[in-house]
This record gives sequence, structure tokens and C-alpha cells, in this order.
Amino acid sequence: MKITVIGLGPGPYRLLTVEAASILERSPKVWLRTSRHPIVHELPPAVKWESLDYVYDRSESFETLYRDLATELLAIARREGGAVYAVPGDPTIAEDSVKELMRLASSEGVEVEIVPGVSFVEASLAAARTTLSGGLQLLDAAHVSWANPLIDLLVYQIEDRLVASDVKLELLRRYPDDHKVILITAAATPGRQAVRTAHLHDMDRLPGVDHLTALYVPASAPDRAFGTFESFVGIVARLRAPDGCPWDRQQTHESLKPYVVEEAYEVVEAIDKGDPGVLSEELGDLLLQVVLHAQIAREAGEFDIVDVLSAIGAKMVRRHPHVFGEVSVSDAEEVLVNWEAIKRTERKAKEEGESTFAGIPRHMPALQAAQELQGRAARVGFDWKEIEPVLEKVREELEELSVARDTTERQSELGDILFALVNVARHQGVNAEMALRSANQKFVDRFTRMEELAREQGVDLASLELEQQDLLWNQAKKEERESTERG
Repeated sequence: MKITVIGLGPGPYRLLTVEAASILERSPKVWLRTSRHPIVHELPPAVKWESLDYVYDRSESFETLYRDLATELLAIARREGGAVYAVPGDPTIAEDSVKELMRLASSEGVEVEIVPGVSFVEASLAAARTTLSGGLQLLDAAHVSWANPLIDLLVYQIEDRLVASDVKLELLRRYPDDHKVILITAAATPGRQAVRTAHLHDMDRLPGVDHLTALYVPASAPDRAFGTFESFVGIVARLRAPDGCPWDRQQTHESLKPYVVEEAYEVVEAIDKGDPGVLSEELGDLLLQVVLHAQIAREAGEFDIVDVLSAIGAKMVRRHPHVFGEVSVSDAEEVLVNWEAIKRTERKAKEEGESTFAGIPRHMPALQAAQELQGRAARVGFDWKEIEPVLEKVREELEELSVARDTTERQSELGDILFALVNVARHQGVNAEMALRSANQKFVDRFTRMEELAREQGVDLASLELEQQDLLWNQAKKEERESTERG
């Protein structure tokens, strides 16, 4: 049993291939995916056909439609001892029903023969008066979020103006609103063909959009398209070009080190502020540092952004076998245990040793490093199970500080106290670094309010006695508490 799939071309009968026409004319019956195709009205009387449009009516969604079409066709083929299936354009281009048919037929041992045809792509490019040279993206209207604005784009299945509006809104996130686009309807059908050029922001206002409409979007320059990672990489590369920005060109991995740290802290501050707009902007500044380092390395022939993305992607898959593999975990704690075991294996493979603490950056802030050290030790069982021994350790260290004899001993004992307090934070589920940052900001806010209260009384805060300052501090603290209670 065999199913033969032929392409009906993009429109008129004259664009049908000789082989496809021959199969149509000698077949007892042909099943059309849809009768909504210009060629149907030109088929010779000798061609007997039946449409599968009824499958559209009973399918619940487009996600199930193509599987339903393939299932129906296999049933027809079993009943008839074979079948000829005709689809618009070329069977291998933008034809998910054929993709599903080949998948299901393979599992059932049914042969599927594909007879190529002329697709809507050639007709659309000809109507747009353009040629294919630097690559072409071919996307369903439902998937334009995948578009790369640096490559020419052809969007199909723009069924009506509502779909055109959805496509426009998504593309406006990647292209400038005045980007020139070409809307093409019935590209290969004489008398029906309509080719209209418009700015992207106006494309959905054009009349005559139907199931034969496609959208051609020429590639944009990187400095005109801001909504994709590829265009951003292009912008950074342009800044580093010989005729680019003098400041960007002179940067090195070493010179950028302070900015990486600064931008990371600004991201944390934006999170603390709870302002999504500020956070979005700061994440962009941090991303700039990543892309700049990758571009510098690319110019030196060391690595590029593809290597960066490939490495982190592979690492995430490798370290999450409970998501991408067959490993089962019961909770987040078990995830961390697996994570550490995988990291130890990776370090051993890199000949970095199997130390539990290998890989902790020496420039990491001290509180953060202390919490990381303690957390790693705990994951191999070196930890108190209850909070009381941890608190007792703090009391013990405080006692040792009280009897310290000189600055050297006091520094050592203070370090032990801080380390013990970090352990308290960890046992309480608190991030010590964030806790201290929060306390710092709280102090700044209260002290600033003290200064305001002093000015309201017509005095300088520095001129007040400690007792008077303490009164202002308590007032600022009370206002803060009342504000929190009010929400």
C-alpha cells in the first residue's frame, strides 16, 4: 500500500509540474487537503477529487488538525488500497499534514511517495521583486516570535486582518515601526494577485488579506533592530569594529572587570527596588558586559558568544538530569545534592581536584563566600542538624572576643563571630549577604530621615547630643514601622 503526495503549486494549473499533472489525470480519485485553492476551478473534468475540508470542521485545534488529516488519509488508504493526496504548493514546504502523515505512516509500515511541486515561496519572492541570496526564514504566522531581523523573512498563513495585526505587534518588538514590508496576496494567480508595500506599523490596515496572503520582511541592519539577541551581538561587534567607538575598542577583559561587578550589584539593587522597568534596564547593562567579553575573545580567536551559549546550555542540561534525563528527585534539597555531585565529577574531569570548595571565586564578597562554604560542607554531611548548637557557637565566639588581648586576636575572633552568624542565617534560610545589604539600606533610610527631622526643627544633626539624636532615631524607626503596617 502506498500514499502518493503531490504538490498543486501556488495557484494556476499552468504552474503544476508535468509529473503532478500526469498523476492527477490518471488517478481514479484524488483527495485534496482543501478545496480553498485557485487550481481547483481549473482542474480538468476527468480529474475526480474529494476534499478533506470536513476534517477541519471536526478538529478541535490547529495542533490536532494535522494529525487528524494524516489519520483520516491513512484510513482512506487502507480502505482504498492506496491514495493520492494533493496539497497546496510543495508537499515539503509549510505542510504539517504531510509531516504528520510521514510520521504515522512510518510507524505503520505504509510507503509515502513525495512528488515535489512549485511552492508559494518562489511565487512570493517573484511578486516581491526580490531574490534569495543571504538566506530566508520561512515562518508560520503563529511562530513569528522566532524571527531573526538580520535575515529576510517570509511569513505565511496570514488568514485575515486579525492575524495580520498579531503578526505586526510581534514583529514590532524586533523591527523599527517604519520598516518597509511587502504584503502579497495570491502571488501566482493572474487577476487576483495583489502586492502592497507598507511600513510595518500599517501592514494590518491594508485590505484584501486572506488565506492566500504572505508577508515578505527584508532584513534589517543591526542598528535598526533592537529586539533580538543576534541584533544586539551585531551592535556590539560594530562598536568594536575599526571604525567603531574608540572607548569600546580599547577595552580588554581586565579593563572591564570593575564594570562586571558594578553592573551585577546594580541588578541586585534594581531587584531590591521592586521596579520591573529598572530591572529590565540593568539586566541589559549586565548582558552588555557578557557580549563585550565574548566579542573581545572572538577578535582574539579564543571563543565567541556561540561558545558561551553552547557551554551554558550543555551545563544546564547536564546538571538537571531530573528534568532532561531519567533521574528522579523528591525536593529542592535533593536537587542541590545531585548538583554538587555532578560539579565534583566535572572538576575531576578538568583535573581541578575533588575539593568540596573548588571553584568558589576568591573575589566573592566575604559573607556570600562564607555561606557558600558552609552550604557545600553541609551537603556532604558536615553540619549541625539543629539550630541550638549553632547559636551556642555564636555565644562561644562572643566570649572569646571579650578576652582577646590585642588587635590581631580581636580581628580573628570577630571573623569567627561573623562566620558563626552566617551559619545562623543559613540554618534560618536567610541569605546573609542580602540580609546585611538590607540592614545597610535600612540604616541609610533611617539616618536620612533623622537628618530631615533635624532640619525640620531648624538644627544641624551633628550639633545635637547623642541622647537627642537617639530620640530622632526612634522617631524615624516608629515612622518606618507605621508605614510598613499601613502596607
